[in-house]
Amino acid sequence: MKPLDPRAAELLCDEVLEGLDEAERRELADLLGDDLALEQHHIGLAAAAVDLAHLPATPDELPEALRQRVLASAAAVVPSGAIGVTGATGPRPVPASGAAPGAGAANDVVASRPRSTRAVLPWLVAAACLAAAVMALVVRPPAPPPVVTVVTVSVPVPPPPVPPASERRERLLAAGGAVVRSDWGGTKDPAATGASGDVVWNTATQEGYMRFAGLPANDPGKEQYQLWIFDRTQDERHPVDGGVFDVGPGGEVVVPITAKIQVREPTLFAVTIEKPGGVVVSSRKRLVLAAKVPTG
Repeated sequence: MKPLDPRAAELLCDEVLEGLDEAERRELADLLGDDLALEQHHIGLAAAAVDLAHLPATPDELPEALRQRVLASAAAVVPSGAIGVTGATGPRPVPASGAAPGAGAANDVVASRPRSTRAVLPWLVAAACLAAAVMALVVRPPAPPPVVTVVTVSVPVPPPPVPPASERRERLLAAGGAVVRSDWGGTKDPAATGASGDVVWNTATQEGYMRFAGLPANDPGKEQYQLWIFDRTQDERHPVDGGVFDVGPGGEVVVPITAKIQVREPTLFAVTIEKPGGVVVSSRKRLVLAAKVPTG
């Protein structure tokens, strides 16, 4: 059963003992809601049970002779008019000493069993209400569980790893389309000795790769390789910068092309040796390799 709210228990007891005003009735209704009538019924039954528990059993009517003897004995001890005896039909007044039974209304006694019981009843009901309030305090509902705040943290998904340049070159060739492929040709520069490879380029996607074998390794602190792309739509004195790159010792190397501007109609790819970081305009003194784009 749901524990009774302590304040509701207090108001229910007050309702039985002395009644409630309008504000208290509204408060009680708010506290109990749909359970109001049921709780009022329970507290009423409790009060009635307390009342009945303290009522003496109704005795049978005494014989008149015995009743008179009891009254006479009581009159000798208790002052006149202080005792009343309740019969089957209600309280009977006790006559003063020497007076006949029933004579003199001045000696009537109004104290009776029901009245004395009613005088004690509020204290008994209050005790019952106090016990109910104590139980309501002791039998507390369990504390609500702690509030758990769930915080959603967005963890950025790392981009997929970029495949190596050699793998991307193979994909570009396999895709077909407007892909041009040209072999490198050497020059008189000493770095061209024994160098070979090719260049592939897709004008539609502006993607391309250089493949080298036998090209000497460079010292990036002293010099770097730089690609130049000659475009039919550009002045040949100003080829497109295809980016600087380095070559390590031994083995084959594939380098992505990083054209600084769009290349529309490539005619020639050339590799020079320049100072670290490259140059804007090459003197072409150290032209190492060149690959002419086939026409038609």
